[in-house]
Amino acid sequence: MTVDVTPLLSGRVEAFVLLFVRVTTLLAVAPIFGNRVVPVKVRILAGLALAVTLLPLVPPIPVMRAATAGGLALLVANEVLLGLLLGLVASVAFFGVLVAGQLIGLQMGFGIANVIDPSSESQVAVTAEFQHLLFLCVFLALNGHHVVIRALGATLDRIPLGSFALDGRTMEAAARGSAEVFSVALRVGAPVIGFLFVTTLGLGIIARTVPQMNVFVLGFPLQIAGGLVVLLLALPSFRVVFEELTSRMEGSLLAVVGVR
Repeated sequence: MTVDVTPLLSGRVEAFVLLFVRVTTLLAVAPIFGNRVVPVKVRILAGLALAVTLLPLVPPIPVMRAATAGGLALLVANEVLLGLLLGLVASVAFFGVLVAGQLIGLQMGFGIANVIDPSSESQVAVTAEFQHLLFLCVFLALNGHHVVIRALGATLDRIPLGSFALDGRTMEAAARGSAEVFSVALRVGAPVIGFLFVTTLGLGIIARTVPQMNVFVLGFPLQIAGGLVVLLLALPSFRVVFEELTSRMEGSLLAVVGVR
């Protein structure tokens, strides 16, 4: 006796494909998972494992919606767009930390001593890479990667597979989250940037009142040494800010998909 499994698989294959696309797209750009040092095979295997784990939580896709190749391609494109949107929103805090470190490095004079950031494969200041790695450690210590996975699971209830569509509310939430890059950069870099601003202002006043003094020779080591000291003293405040950024990440992700 043969058993016809077609009714059992009807709609489940399409659901698995769309779920796999959503998960892997998110992992491709999300913090930690989207790092360039993580091999592509590892990301695919992680996406496959998550898709298999989450598949029992999603209903089958109606056959009539994905019956044609064009219809399935449209659904896949929607899932790619949603995964990219969630991954970019999750990376906002990391972008802000990099911007803050870059500004600090340029004002301290480290602009000519750049290093290669493995996550973006671009040259960044030493201070930017230091703050990025520090935030990465705090993010992992607070299970920030679990936050991303929980937010992914929550989207399955709010946005069923194949039903995502950009609207004004989603775009507004995404734009608001993107604007947080500058807010995060200001909060993280405020101590050192403020000190360097005051130092530069003082050196400018000295240059005007005592023209015989070589302010450049005096200011260069003063900005580097003073900036490093303030950066060291500000490490406890960095920890507080990084913890807050990690705790707010889940709310930002859920706001994009309308989950309150």
